[in-house]
Amino acid sequence: MSRNKKVLLALVLFLAVWVPTLGLHWFDAMRVYCRNCDAEGSLRVWAFVRPEHRFLGIPFLLGLYHDRLPYPLDLAITADDQIAGSAVRLRSVRIEYADGEVVELVGEGGIRTGELVPFEPWNAKETPERSFRRARFAFPDAVPYRDDFELVIEGTVGDGERDATTPVERRLRIEPDKERALVTGWEFIEGAGV
Repeated sequence: MSRNKKVLLALVLFLAVWVPTLGLHWFDAMRVYCRNCDAEGSLRVWAFVRPEHRFLGIPFLLGLYHDRLPYPLDLAITADDQIAGSAVRLRSVRIEYADGEVVELVGEGGIRTGELVPFEPWNAKETPERSFRRARFAFPDAVPYRDDFELVIEGTVGDGERDATTPVERRLRIEPDKERALVTGWEFIEGAGV
């Protein structure tokens, strides 16, 4: 068999494997869920942990997707028209692991300081007859480990110039789920909605 035929045969075999799969990709990452975030009431607290995923490899050929620590953490505190006050001040936000380790995000000894964050208008689709407003807090490198933890939030809703009117106190259970899978490029395209 001539050299050209060998190259052509290798190319045909490669395409016969590649076209149906668009390459193989190993996905090794975390999905993080808040198990008891508030969905009801006048004062709602939501926590979002969204790991950042990185890709190593050759796109649509062979790749590895994985997340990196520490994970970012975002908080959203939503108040309806029954709660007085125009802003939120967090006294303490901390992560408590089962082994006793505590990571302070706001407060004494923490790496960040509390600040008065004003509410912004926010539309809730499920209750259009009520008016809501939301304050958001971002902690870029907050979650150092891939373990379950409790997020303890303490603060107040007020106007900033006078005493607080409503306390904010929550203990939210955060549970990461490890996902590992060998998937094809077609599955990634389908998951991305392309």
